[in-house]
Amino acid sequence: GSDRKASQIEFGAHQVILVRAQEAKSKLPKDFDGCLAMTVLESKGLEFDDVFLWNFFADSRASHEWRLVLTYLVYKDTSVQGVLEEKRAQSKNREIAGMLRTLEFSDATHHILCEELKHLYTAITRA
Repeated sequence: GSDRKASQIEFGAHQVILVRAQEAKSKLPKDFDGCLAMTVLESKGLEFDDVFLWNFFADSRASHEWRLVLTYLVYKDTSVQGVLEEKRAQSKNREIAGMLRTLEFSDATHHILCEELKHLYTAITRA
């Protein structure tokens, strides 16, 4: 077990690494061997002192849909739009420049983001 008073670094029963799917557990670095690793689904109903999300966005089924969060930020603070436009103009990589464009929400095409946000909510509320 983990003695929380004696150790601030080691993973124990009070900490968990959450991954999206069973396959992701086998892809964890060797440094995490012996650590408690669970899928988000397996962790439902459990609580931990510390939760570490591993590759949550990299393993996401949503890709460009996450740009909707950026759109919301621009909507809430218009000064962000100028910063984004400047970064897009400076970017030599077209893919990165495309990621900095805002995206209009559509119920029909962005339902995946709703599922991803629920998944994220479940993961972060384990702590």
